[in-house]
Amino acid sequence: MSGNIVKLFSLEDIVKHHVHMYVDQFADEQISKRSAMCESLLKSFHTANGLSSEEIKDLAEFITTGPAEIKSGASWPVKLNGLTDDQLFHLFRKVEENIYSSESEVSTRTALTPVGKSIQLDFLHTDYYFKSVSNCPILKLPFLSSKYPAVKCGVCDERFIEKSFIYELKCGHIYHRSCLKEYFKRVGLLCPDCKSEPTKSIDHVFDYRVQVLCGLKHVDIKLTTRPANKGMNK
Repeated sequence: MSGNIVKLFSLEDIVKHHVHMYVDQFADEQISKRSAMCESLLKSFHTANGLSSEEIKDLAEFITTGPAEIKSGASWPVKLNGLTDDQLFHLFRKVEENIYSSESEVSTRTALTPVGKSIQLDFLHTDYYFKSVSNCPILKLPFLSSKYPAVKCGVCDERFIEKSFIYELKCGHIYHRSCLKEYFKRVGLLCPDCKSEPTKSIDHVFDYRVQVLCGLKHVDIKLTTRPANKGMNK
């Protein structure tokens, strides 16, 4: 009996480990996919012709993942300042909206993971995360006073800096990126002004549920991913 219990717990640990690995890999794949699409869109727009391939890659990473600091030595912010206000705003809005529209469907995929010589994990994965997020986008856009009636962030009450990057919610309200992230962590996923629910997550943070059916040689894993009910993963 004790040997069977050990085997059961060992198999449970194996399944948990591989599910975590699968979800992490899935998130990384989606981020890479978004970044590649972003690069392709930037290259296709005539306004990006003055940027090198490396600068476009840095810019795509910024749009996709939003690092707190732009990479040292990147000259694209300076070059982008050479665009007209309308060109700048149009460039980023078009890229952001294209990325969100590309993720508007529920996706299903399968995966096989051999574990040693005797067990195989069979994944059936249905993802609701990206459809949910595409329905409630948070756009990262350069602030232009000609485009927005608001001149101050509704969280910190400080003025926006022209051409600095802000978050625009689906309801149309705009905020400093750092302010909105902190607000979501502190208060919850509600618009600070109108209290509408802008999204389920501001970053790639997944909630996932797993159903497991163990056979002699196959472990069937039914996995679903959805947006986590929290604003940040760190």
